[in-house]
Amino acid sequence: MPATRPAFDYDASDVHLRYAEARHLAPHTVAMWLDAIGRHVPRAEVATIVDLGCGTGRFSAALGGYFSARVIAVDPSRNMLNVAAAGVNERLAFVQARADHLPLRDNCADLFFASMVWHHIPDKQQAGCEISRVLRPGGFLCIRTPTRETLPSVLHLPFFPSARLHSEQIMPRRQDLISGVADCGLELAHHNVLRHPQASSPSAYADRVALRSFSDLASISDEEFRQGMVELRRHCAAASRDQEIAVDVDLFVFRSSLEKESSE
Repeated sequence: MPATRPAFDYDASDVHLRYAEARHLAPHTVAMWLDAIGRHVPRAEVATIVDLGCGTGRFSAALGGYFSARVIAVDPSRNMLNVAAAGVNERLAFVQARADHLPLRDNCADLFFASMVWHHIPDKQQAGCEISRVLRPGGFLCIRTPTRETLPSVLHLPFFPSARLHSEQIMPRRQDLISGVADCGLELAHHNVLRHPQASSPSAYADRVALRSFSDLASISDEEFRQGMVELRRHCAAASRDQEIAVDVDLFVFRSSLEKESSE
């Protein structure tokens, strides 16, 4: 996996101020994802979780509760971690670090969870090697991510051409992601696509997009964003008011080899 364009810099923007509100997850949505993971990752095998690219901690505490596990929440952005730390509890630890340079010892984690972050990692090969190093033999990596194949399900992208082009450039193809992680010594155990609820109605979705917390929208001009919002709101106003808005999101579950050698 060659290095790609530099990651979006959350510390050079004010996205963190709106992120928690704009990307809020309803309890039933969190439960849907945890249940999907739990079908392939036995709870009894998980004592330590690394929430990689935790952002504002949307899943951190929920992961700890579901697996009755200690969670190490890792993110390169100090701004995002400051928001996440507001909900700290004794089973959560926060670490500012990049995915390609983790200050964690070998074989210390049972599960890595990477939600909506894989496309932000510049050096995916090095990140994969770091994950493989930190995972214990037989440990799991769960990647929750958009892929190139799911982009047609994203309602707002047709209204923002530059954002759509940006997403087409940075989102991984499914097979490329699988092959790249496999090159780091992790084997695909499961893959499926879930319909992720984003808003209870088209108008609520437009309001959420208007907060401009998505990195693709933060990367375009203010004028394009303004014009796109006009068209998106017009589209949403013409849609059925009780139509739930959802997007396709991939879930990949990888497993480390049971015969993995320790470097300790």
